[in-house]
Amino acid sequence: MTTKVLQMMPVVSRSASTARCALAAACAVVLLAGCESMTGNLGKKMDRDINISAGNPVIMGSLDKELIRRVIEAHKAQIRYCYEKALVRTPGLFGKIDMEWTITGEGRVSDSKPKGSTMQNPEVERCIAEKIRTWEFPKPKGGGIVVVRYPFVFKTAG
Repeated sequence: MTTKVLQMMPVVSRSASTARCALAAACAVVLLAGCESMTGNLGKKMDRDINISAGNPVIMGSLDKELIRRVIEAHKAQIRYCYEKALVRTPGLFGKIDMEWTITGEGRVSDSKPKGSTMQNPEVERCIAEKIRTWEFPKPKGGGIVVVRYPFVFKTAG
């Protein structure tokens, strides 16, 4: 392992970019060599069945409900991440979070916030709001804004 690291070092003199790449690769080789016995302290990964469903969304504006649903479905893993992150600290966490966001005439989200929650977990609410702000939707017909109120329902089984 050490021999390979030393053989890669002469590449460093070619350019700053190449030097950074070679150094990163060398560090990765050295770090990986010692990681076999290391364990993280995040706790055991739980194998649980997580259900994230939607209630009745309310859409005000000229964007088809199905188009909005498709964008939400495409980003469901982000919503799941927010929930799973909180489940590590609070096993058995469940509830409904009503999120509201505004889609601009360009299809970007300009505002996202929780409008009600039975979960009462600000960490999950904040995380979901941050994720939604990164989403892009089709441009609304006529270029106006669209306000979406969407309930996410979270529960675990197992």
